[in-house]
Amino acid sequence: MSKEGRLIVICGPSGVGKDTVCPLVVDVLNAYYFHEEQLDPRRDEIAAVRNNDLLAATLLVSHRQDLYRRFVIPKLSHGIDVIANRGEISTMVYQTRKNQLSIEDVWQMHRQAEIRIPDLVVILACSPQVALARIKADLESGSARKEIERGGGLGGKFTTSEGDSHAEKIAKMEVVYRQYQAAAAFLIGKGVATFVVNTENISPKQVAANLIASLNHPGE
Repeated sequence: MSKEGRLIVICGPSGVGKDTVCPLVVDVLNAYYFHEEQLDPRRDEIAAVRNNDLLAATLLVSHRQDLYRRFVIPKLSHGIDVIANRGEISTMVYQTRKNQLSIEDVWQMHRQAEIRIPDLVVILACSPQVALARIKADLESGSARKEIERGGGLGGKFTTSEGDSHAEKIAKMEVVYRQYQAAAAFLIGKGVATFVVNTENISPKQVAANLIASLNHPGE
């Protein structure tokens, strides 16, 4: 019987480099790339209720439960590592900013749905100013890697609103960054292997190389 694969979640705010780092790690590890937003045909249902944290979180958990059952669990059971772009941790962040839900509430919703706890969580981070500059550069370059056209991805929709000034975007992103820090501390408290990587002054290739080294040689 093959050894069960590892579920590795790479997450963080828009503009930190997830969409570049994830495929690099997937290629080297020969893992399965689980991009929840791209696999969910009903994602618009969640975006439509983004101002109601409880309803949004409930839909996210329901969709995630189905997607994990169809795409993630079969791979893990066959010994294949899964690299997940975003996931449960993002719900802990974006659906708790208005204090309608706590991180513990979101954690319990996932456990009640029997969603697999990650073996490792990697939170990528950089300053909001750098993240916004990267997003702007992507949009101006016409890059295909735009996190589902940036504003079309849920992270973008939950973070800022159309017409926000630069200062308003920075302020909202700072809240998101604080929530990611709180989520990291919470996960560590729950015994989930979690670390935060600052991508501001390091290339995506080096971030991926460091992560792969730590996965191949745990404890070193």
